[in-house]
Amino acid sequence: MTGVRSIRDGGAHSKAIGARAGRLRAAGRLRAFLAAAPVAAALCVAGTPLLVGCGPTGPIEHKLAGAAFGTTWSLVLVDADRDTTPAALDALVTRAIGEVDLAASTWRDDSEVSHFARLAVGESFEPSKHLTLVLEEARWAHEVSGGAFDPTVAPLVALFGFGAGAAATPPSEAERAAAATRLDFDAVRLATTDTGSVALSRTRTDVSLDLSAVAKGYAVDVVATRLRAAGEDRFLFELGGELFLSGTRITGTPWVVAIDAPTTAPPSGAPGSLGRPLYAALAVSDRGLATSGDYRQYATAQDGQRVTHTIDPRSGRSVANEVASVTVLARTCARADALATAVQVLGAEAGLDLLESLPDVEGLLLLHGSPTDAATGVPSIIERATSGFAPFRLPAPR
Repeated sequence: MTGVRSIRDGGAHSKAIGARAGRLRAAGRLRAFLAAAPVAAALCVAGTPLLVGCGPTGPIEHKLAGAAFGTTWSLVLVDADRDTTPAALDALVTRAIGEVDLAASTWRDDSEVSHFARLAVGESFEPSKHLTLVLEEARWAHEVSGGAFDPTVAPLVALFGFGAGAAATPPSEAERAAAATRLDFDAVRLATTDTGSVALSRTRTDVSLDLSAVAKGYAVDVVATRLRAAGEDRFLFELGGELFLSGTRITGTPWVVAIDAPTTAPPSGAPGSLGRPLYAALAVSDRGLATSGDYRQYATAQDGQRVTHTIDPRSGRSVANEVASVTVLARTCARADALATAVQVLGAEAGLDLLESLPDVEGLLLLHGSPTDAATGVPSIIERATSGFAPFRLPAPR
């Protein structure tokens, strides 16, 4: 699990911002601590939205946060026309996330994904627009990655102790092999009927879906789309570590985010300290951003080896390669989300080749090196980046 946090450039309440950052960063694989403009700032507490001002007639900055998808979300929005309210923004975000959750959650018995898991062969239902679009993005990622991205990996994810229905003990080889036979994305059928509607079905009753590697990024995109439709085009929205950054912050400069150094040590101390080291800072506008890593969400096997939450659907085993983290920038957060997972599975060479082959996609891969610094738990890092990544990078975290 990797963190990305936005970098502050001043503000009267930077300590409060850093404290909020700690809570966000611990919850998911990509994190943002909110960019404080050089004015008096305040953050919402316990989901209560507050706002900060820039003067009686200038733009105001709304900052909101809440809980969803078993994690947290945060929004920083520059309201140039002063024509919205925190309550309206909170309602927009909550509704958008709730719609995607009802479509794609593996934790809800009433979700469409759970309904799919109960379908008999020959049965079908008409999925929502949200589930249809998530499945189409998943299909695209599956095809371009040569099967490294596969949302039917659900049985193996649970068997290795992660996600909904997580097993309490490591699987035997026989259990793993049996679960691996249930991966078959071709058994998931999304078809247009004679009446023009869409029908979702499956050709095997043992195939289920885990869309967590794309649905959260898609939910970020839904929020971003609705904010823009409401006339708001300057915001940073983050959900469980996935982000979309639109326009510029209140200073008129791009949003700035920082990539955590990949360390297995529990986060501690202030951002950028020895206990929470940063690796790089990025200036980003009008893009989705996601990171996948192997160093935050993992289990330890009996032989002492780490078992990561990312499963290689081609081998049916937990990913164990040289990639410590991969950060992807794309035009949508859903695409960045899916590609980050795919590259984590593919490994450095094939993963970088994939990113280089795609338009409007850039990425930074941090590879495991040696030795590891005993004091910080930070290994030496080997860096690989796409040819177009450099313009997004700032000289150093600040």
